Amino acid sequence: MICKVRRTIEKYSMIKKGDSVVVALSGGADSMCLLHILCLLKDEIGFTVSAAHVNHCIRGAEAERDNEFVRDYCEKNSIRFDCCKIDVPAVSAETGEGIEECGRRLRYSFLNKTADGGLIATAHNLNDRIETFIFNFTRGAGLNGLCSIPPVRDNIIRPLIDCSREEIEEYCSVNSIPYVTDSSNSDVAYSRNRIRHNILPQMKSINSAFENSALRCFDSINIDNDYLSTIAYGLVKKSFKNGFYDIDFFKEEHPSIKNRVISEIVKEKTGITPDSNTINKISELVFSGGVTQISSGLTLRVRNNILDFPVITETENWKTECIQGVNSLPGAVVEVEYINKDTNVYSQNDKTNLLIYNIDSDKLNGNVYFRNRIDGDSFRPAGRNCTKTLKKAFNEKHIKPEERNSIIICCDDEGIVFVEGIGTDERVAVTSSTQRITRFTVRRN
Repeated sequence: MICKVRRTIEKYSMIKKGDSVVVALSGGADSMCLLHILCLLKDEIGFTVSAAHVNHCIRGAEAERDNEFVRDYCEKNSIRFDCCKIDVPAVSAETGEGIEECGRRLRYSFLNKTADGGLIATAHNLNDRIETFIFNFTRGAGLNGLCSIPPVRDNIIRPLIDCSREEIEEYCSVNSIPYVTDSSNSDVAYSRNRIRHNILPQMKSINSAFENSALRCFDSINIDNDYLSTIAYGLVKKSFKNGFYDIDFFKEEHPSIKNRVISEIVKEKTGITPDSNTINKISELVFSGGVTQISSGLTLRVRNNILDFPVITETENWKTECIQGVNSLPGAVVEVEYINKDTNVYSQNDKTNLLIYNIDSDKLNGNVYFRNRIDGDSFRPAGRNCTKTLKKAFNEKHIKPEERNSIIICCDDEGIVFVEGIGTDERVAVTSSTQRITRFTVRRN
């Protein structure tokens, strides 16, 4: 077992002489085994070892037991020990994060602070890797997701990543290493536990050497994934010019490479890992042009063979009562007049800086006013027989994200009457039975 861990450390260049390593110590068999082996290897390789523990305040008395257990073990074995207590459920309720996501973020924040620029060793093992593979597979993950847990990521190392849980428990038994058991690990209400207790035993019934076979599979797909990622990363660097990306460098690449380039660009500029739907949407924009929202406040745009992330300046919401005659609005003037049904009627006139909207006066309900867009706006474009969000309508019209907050929206007490540059709502559209018409003429300054 020690030789196997040593080979893993060498294989992935995890630790070098002079490094400091903080073991994320939960008290379970995996982390206790990891701490024990690293303490045996530290003098041989030439690194220092300490331990850190986080009490997430999720399992009550059991969590307090784990905290005291790891503290006592480290004191008895003269291992430097740091710990903290974080009420993860309370923080999760405040931030809106899931408890697992919140706990992970806070745990790694503490571990990084404790490591102070050094390495963090976690006790993820081969079984964890297999479980993550199956979980990601059920969610339709691509090659990156199927690579499962990486042996090394930034300053996080996983020396037990090639060891099975059975090997770890046997090592603890042979070497009389104490450990505690997390009772939640047996709760099959959790997806990962159902995989562990129900699916993996079935895999082993098909192939008793299933874990070793899975390890060979991971090695193989990681090699392919690394190669493709290297090519994609090179194209990302070549395409970056003056704060934007020239899509000519990757638009004609094989989808495997192109999609990786897109994913890397989004991660590099926003810190967000895009899902497959977002990547596919951006891939279409590479050829068609347009905009898409990556997340709240983050927009990606493709135009003139350039991909960039325009800064959208939020404008203050405004609302102005509609009056007959001239209405002075931010950036525009809207003239409102009443005409009879025999007058030549335009549904929309796309002359430069001029748009005309004719509305059935008798279908207007209550107060009529102008405003800019607000979240959740939607309407029924006349003649389209469908309801659209303004976001989708703006995307279809290729209206730049930075211009959307200045678009004029006319409303009455029932909803949207017309949207500048898009059209009128079906509810107030002029028909053959219309008797009176209100005409809105929009002139941009």
